[in-house]
Amino acid sequence: MPSTIVNDFRLGVDRRRKRVAGPPGSLWTCINAHLTRGGDIEKRKKFVAKYEVPANTFGYRQTASTGYVFGSDAPGTVTVPSGVTYQQLTSPSPGSPNMTELKDVTLFDGKPYVIATFSDGNTHHFYDGTYVSAWDDCVVRSYTTGLDEIAARFVTLINADASSTMTATSAGAVVTLTVKTHNTSIEIDADAINGGSVDDQAVAIATVTPPSPGVSQVSSVTFSGTLDVGDRFAIRFSSLEYGAGDNPSTVATRVFTHDSKIYALVGPTAYFCAVDDPTSWRANVSGAGSINTSNNEAGSLELVGAMRFQGELAFFARDAGQTWTVDPDPANNVRSRTIENTGAVAGRSLTTYGNNDSFYLARSGIRSLRSQQSTGAPFVSDIGNSIDTLVIEHMRDVGDDVAAEAKGFIEPVDGRYMLALADRIYVLSYFPGSKISGWSWYEPDEIADFSADWVSIYAGKLYIRSGNTVYLYGGDDGNTYDADASDAYTVTVGLPFMGGSRPFEGKLLKGWDMAVENEWLVETLVDPRDETRKVTLGTIDEISYPDLEYTAASDAEMMALEMTCTSPGAASISNFAMHFEA
Repeated sequence: MPSTIVNDFRLGVDRRRKRVAGPPGSLWTCINAHLTRGGDIEKRKKFVAKYEVPANTFGYRQTASTGYVFGSDAPGTVTVPSGVTYQQLTSPSPGSPNMTELKDVTLFDGKPYVIATFSDGNTHHFYDGTYVSAWDDCVVRSYTTGLDEIAARFVTLINADASSTMTATSAGAVVTLTVKTHNTSIEIDADAINGGSVDDQAVAIATVTPPSPGVSQVSSVTFSGTLDVGDRFAIRFSSLEYGAGDNPSTVATRVFTHDSKIYALVGPTAYFCAVDDPTSWRANVSGAGSINTSNNEAGSLELVGAMRFQGELAFFARDAGQTWTVDPDPANNVRSRTIENTGAVAGRSLTTYGNNDSFYLARSGIRSLRSQQSTGAPFVSDIGNSIDTLVIEHMRDVGDDVAAEAKGFIEPVDGRYMLALADRIYVLSYFPGSKISGWSWYEPDEIADFSADWVSIYAGKLYIRSGNTVYLYGGDDGNTYDADASDAYTVTVGLPFMGGSRPFEGKLLKGWDMAVENEWLVETLVDPRDETRKVTLGTIDEISYPDLEYTAASDAEMMALEMTCTSPGAASISNFAMHFEA
């Protein structure tokens, strides 16, 4: 009796061709499962509800000691479960606007650095819950009521600086500076730079009292002009600068931690903070500064994200990328390469995978950035080629805004690359030692309206916030599956059509064998032109070899198996055989 045998499924899902022409060892569907190191199909673990967090909180970031959520409400009004810490982010705007969106969060020294947007439309940075003023100092925002506020802020900044050689007071739009030592002359410089629609900003510096023995120099700095959002003001003396000046000119909305600095992205610019100081962003002070990618590549006009690549940093826009060698001293930063004809549609999809690969979501699907062995130059690999048609269709269905929020991450136990896009998680099982490289995807149907809003990985655990629930993949022990019918999730596996060497000839299926764990319903599709035509072969919950062949009676030129597991607990498929009448 002739037989068709598939020993493993090492190729994973392959949608490059029609189902009628899929290669042996590939899959047409593999939902809520992935490939093992040996090429078996294995049911995924459960997303276990770990924490219920209040609706007026945003995000989730796990650290060594706690998981953080964020919001603007007073701590006494927000109750979070044990194991979760609520961090209040208070806008500097008057009127206490509410937080409306968490733009991004990264960790620095184990503490969260957060970018939040508020109901007045302004976006602010915070480190460990404290407002980082460098992004707003002496810049006119929508809540700025007059130049007197700008002058008062200069007073606060100058008097709080122990290294300052002057003290400051203000009256209206006038800042008065007094040198701390007698008979000392200090030169003062100031800027009033237009950032709005009316370009009439001005600054006047005058000496009120000249220095002399026993007398300190007193000077005045007077600001004037129409107050427009974006106007910038600065005062400089004694090699010190206060106010806007060399601080970032635009508030960033993406952040990324690399070595001793945080990198913050906006437009074509990647700002970076001072060494080991995420509150200091003034250029040329303690290693802070910026990289302007538009100086090197016309396509790099709107950076969406960054990731580590071969000891460097790779910055991506939607249509271009660049790799940079970065150093604590900004003078040593240098562009290494331009990455042409590709880009990332989602900044948080950028994921470093091991030592050689870096993955991201592009318009053309899932791509990998690698380096050529001979030259070290980066090149783009179509790692997602076998499922790109699925991914592109999915992006089209959910729209650009949702696709831009896709998140890439590495499952910490088995090292699978995962890409969460809307209600689906694409999974790459890549084990080169056993030549396993195959895609599948998860649809967490045990979670109503699932969406991976925030993903955090720490200490070998994967946390996903969906809605107001934080889920832990595999539970506390890392090995939890659905326990009963009430929380069971369905695993669906479909194969391409098989017709042997003579797909045009009819075949009579007489029997079949499988090696499985748990109970599976096995069906076969019998017409590649009409996939609704199927025959139920039966259920199996064992290894049928060598003497438990399951009988069947199905006649067709080509057949495609479909296997479904709805029973709780671990489940797997190792191989199968179909036996035909000679």
